[in-house]
Amino acid sequence: MRVLAFGVFDVLHKGHEYFLQSAASLGELHVVIANSIASEALKGRTPILSHEERKRAVETLPYVAQAYIGDKHPGAWTVLQNLRPDIITIGYDQQHLEEHLYDFIRNVPGYHPKFVHLDSFKPEVYKSSIRNSYDR
Repeated sequence: MRVLAFGVFDVLHKGHEYFLQSAASLGELHVVIANSIASEALKGRTPILSHEERKRAVETLPYVAQAYIGDKHPGAWTVLQNLRPDIITIGYDQQHLEEHLYDFIRNVPGYHPKFVHLDSFKPEVYKSSIRNSYDR
């Protein structure tokens, strides 16, 4: 089974690792790293690390089969279309992603991936706003 996870993964931390390990427990894990341009549009700030640096960090994890840099413009879903995973994982803070994916996938004939919601790991400590405490 091919499993797909999405994320920015800006300054990889234990919360990200927990999310990705949980996703990998479901099958062969492929990860889409948000393109820096798309990430800035989504989060309203420039990532600390470039998308290439974030991709390299994720690729070092032994349970990640392959990592990809996402599209510059949100909504293209190139990796999703090419990979056609059996399972798409949704993190505790990715409700917006799920809505956009559903909108896209319902227009793809014959494609019905399973969406799996993954639990968070200490979200009060490991969350996307942790980057706010990172000193550039």
